[in-house]
Amino acid sequence: MNRVAPILDETLIASSAKIQCTDQEIAEICGVPLENLQETFGPLMARQRALGKRAIREAMYNLVKSGLAPSVAVWLSKQYLGMRDPEKEEKPEDKLCGVELVDYSKFGRKTNDSA
Repeated sequence: MNRVAPILDETLIASSAKIQCTDQEIAEICGVPLENLQETFGPLMARQRALGKRAIREAMYNLVKSGLAPSVAVWLSKQYLGMRDPEKEEKPEDKLCGVELVDYSKFGRKTNDSA
């Protein structure tokens, strides 16, 4: 049986890596063993992933500049500027998850004997 070697489309591999596909996903798309893909195209995929991440950051930055995504601005400030939400002062009742404890001892206890 003659096997036909798959033709690896470098453009497809690069574009798949740029949109953050995993090596395994790209190997499955191309129909080749993962190890072969990594040996042949590892550096290309790494560079394309880095370019893809840069494009995502740039798009987020442009959203912030446009004023259309204030939540993105908050997220970016926490990720890259070290900003945090103000610490909330914790009260003992906060630890009870909204459950109110009732001291039934002050109500007196009825027993079956007193009925």
